[in-house]
Amino acid sequence: MAERVLILGASARAAAASARRAGLDPFAIDLFADRDTKQICEVLRCPFEDYPEGLFRLARTAPPMPWMYTGGLENYPELVGELAKERELWGNGPEVLKQVRGPGILQQTLAHRGFSFPTVVAPGETAHPGKWLRKPLRGAGGMGVNFATEDDLTHIDDPECDFYLEEFIAGQPMSANFVAGESWCDLCSVTTQLIGTSWLHADRFQYAGNVLVPADESDPLIQCFISLADAGRPPVRHVWGLDFIRTSSSIFPVDLNPRYTSAMELLEFASNCSIIIENTDCVARHPSTWRIVGKAIYYAPAQITFPASGPWDDSLARAADVWTRPDFADIPHPGDVIEAGQPILTILTDADTEAGCLAQLKARAAELDRLFGFATPTEDEPCPP
Repeated sequence: MAERVLILGASARAAAASARRAGLDPFAIDLFADRDTKQICEVLRCPFEDYPEGLFRLARTAPPMPWMYTGGLENYPELVGELAKERELWGNGPEVLKQVRGPGILQQTLAHRGFSFPTVVAPGETAHPGKWLRKPLRGAGGMGVNFATEDDLTHIDDPECDFYLEEFIAGQPMSANFVAGESWCDLCSVTTQLIGTSWLHADRFQYAGNVLVPADESDPLIQCFISLADAGRPPVRHVWGLDFIRTSSSIFPVDLNPRYTSAMELLEFASNCSIIIENTDCVARHPSTWRIVGKAIYYAPAQITFPASGPWDDSLARAADVWTRPDFADIPHPGDVIEAGQPILTILTDADTEAGCLAQLKARAAELDRLFGFATPTEDEPCPP
């Protein structure tokens, strides 16, 4: 019988599929319990209003098994630590989370590695005039991020405020993904990020997907992250990701995600492997033969009731085959009411080039616009970090 693993997070579908690819038997608890997730594993749904505490309460009702977390829960080290006392944690514990999460901590973690960093102003500090982003202390996926107002610059000196300021850096949002053990770390993949993408109806700084980038070792960007993996890496183990902004002259790390990230399934579809349990065979050192795999999160610009049938039907019919890339994932149940600003589903595709992959994602988003009666944006807004 396959070893069981409990997976907690805002969305557990991608990690659960990765666990299946690794020969595990996942048990998921997330905010959606989508139809395709239910074909991959047993899953419980946590009400939005109970997040994040509700995930951990439901976890205590699950049978004995190790557990791991996905997106968002790295912001709650106390909750992670409490559950880790009760069952084995596959991932980074509360002490590591405190070392790598929070305003200004990333600069300390990656000190002396040759990176540039945006200036960060933590609660209780003073901000000088400039172009700043206002970020929540416990943010994920770009939720709650916006340009700072004059009022924000005034109130940041309050030690009790629930946000921090980060210098705005114009450039290409990207991510690097790693797998690490006790004494080793490998670069697995690099992706461009879709952030605030208008044709997906995402808010300006909202995460909306990734596109895999071929990792040419002659690229200084790839050399930089191979070097980071080889020595002087952050104190994280298992799988983890680093979000950064690439400009014409530098790389600016902005967020470290110490767990399985949303971008990692693209690597798995491209390389036909699973990395969820420190798989050293899934390393992107020579990926020139890979197809370019991309995913896009399609958001609701207005409230909808999800229909019983649509272009996702074929993907749903083969959702249990975790080795085959679906065209659609995170598929809601018929009759689910999805509010404006919430994700509807995920679009996935692959192509020979990044431009071709983006074109296919955009075409499928336009198809969904027609199906749901949404207006398709006529122009893309500039992609912010």
